[in-house]
Amino acid sequence: MAYNVIGADGHEYGPVEISMLQQWAREGRIQANTIVTDMETGVQYQANQVPELMPLLPFQPINPGGYPGYPGYVPPGQGVYSPYAPTNKSTKSKLVAGLLGLFFGSLGIHRFYLGYTTIGILQIIVTFVTCGFGGIWGFIEGIMCLTGNIPDADGRPLDD
Repeated sequence: MAYNVIGADGHEYGPVEISMLQQWAREGRIQANTIVTDMETGVQYQANQVPELMPLLPFQPINPGGYPGYPGYVPPGQGVYSPYAPTNKSTKSKLVAGLLGLFFGSLGIHRFYLGYTTIGILQIIVTFVTCGFGGIWGFIEGIMCLTGNIPDADGRPLDD
């Protein structure tokens, strides 16, 4: 299913698939009140009304007071006020992920920590099948986590 998006600049972008909209929501490029048009039906929604986007959009008070002087007031045409601006950094730490990889990499603990459940399980299986030699994989990934070369499961760089 294809969608068009009306950006904060008033321009229309698309058509794009829902996976691209989800990526834009994770990056903070789509806000709760961003207008999304379903290209098949022509119906327009706010992004927070699209079920696939709801869990990715932080709660955002959208002009709650509606009058000048209120802390959340935004003049018309000025965008959305949000004290909960999305960050591009992960909440996961490089140091924690790296140390988990160095000491428990054979069990894939660092991958579970970063949200990669399938890869974590695969690392356990490889370590078991290779009688422990597969643990080198996790050790090397521990070093990669420390250098910031492995993002979290949402694709965001790890925090320092």
